[in-house]
Amino acid sequence: MKLILVISSFYFVTLSSSFADVGFSKGNNFETISLSGRGSIRCLHQNKIRALNCQTNYLNPTEFDYFVLDHEVDADDVTLIANHEDGSKRKKSVQYSSEKQRSKHRVNLWVSTLTQRPLLSVGENSISYSLTNNNSVVEEGEFKAYVTVGESRSCRYAQVVTTNEAYCNDSYMGCELYFREQNYCQ
Repeated sequence: MKLILVISSFYFVTLSSSFADVGFSKGNNFETISLSGRGSIRCLHQNKIRALNCQTNYLNPTEFDYFVLDHEVDADDVTLIANHEDGSKRKKSVQYSSEKQRSKHRVNLWVSTLTQRPLLSVGENSISYSLTNNNSVVEEGEFKAYVTVGESRSCRYAQVVTTNEAYCNDSYMGCELYFREQNYCQ
C-alpha cells in the first residue's frame, strides 16, 4: 500500500511539475539597472559634435523576450495580461509557434515609448495567458514574473563617433550607442 502511495505521489508531482515551466525564455525574475552619463557624439557625415546627457533604466537580463511553454499546444496566438502590484493591467497579444513552443516574436517587457508600453512593472506581476487557435481558446493559465530595483551606475565622460545619421538625429539612439560603447557603465 505504501509503495502505491509513493508511486502515485511521485506521478502527481511529476505530472504537475511538467507544466511548471511557463513564462519567458530567459526566466521570470528581472532586475532594473539605472544608467546615467554625459558625453558627446561626433557625427562624421555632418561634421558636427553634439552633447549627450543620458539617463535610462533597463531590464536585466532582457527587455524583450519570448513567451514559452514546456509542452506542445496547437495554438496560433497568445494573449498575456499582466496584473501589477499597483492594480494596473497591461495586455499584449502575439502570434504563437506550436512547433517551437514559444511566441513567434519577443514580447516588450520593459521599453516605454510614445507607441509602446511595457508588459511588466516593478514588483510582482501576475500574468494570465490565453492560447488560441483560430480564435478558440485551447489553453489558459497563470504565472508570476518579478521585477526588483537594482543598482544605479554612472558612466564616465566619453565621445562616441559614428557615421550613422540616426544616432546623430535622435538623442535616444545616441544615448543607446553611448551606453553600449561604455559597456553599460560596468
